Amino acid sequence: MHDPRAAPQQLMRVARMFELNGDAVTAICVYREVILAGEETTSAEARRRVEELARRASPHRPA
Repeated sequence: MHDPRAAPQQLMRVARMFELNGDAVTAICVYREVILAGEETTSAEARRRVEELARRASPHRPA
């Protein structure tokens, strides 16, 4: 069965665009889609980027 979601690499580009424009919430939502797509390399990077966004949002508490 064909997965109708966009390719993880395309989603990573979209998420980075939102992140660069300061829209962390939407970036995290798109990174989540990358993680759910399950491709190992992009999922690992998406997780790291979500963790970094969480650290920036709360610098005094570990993510």
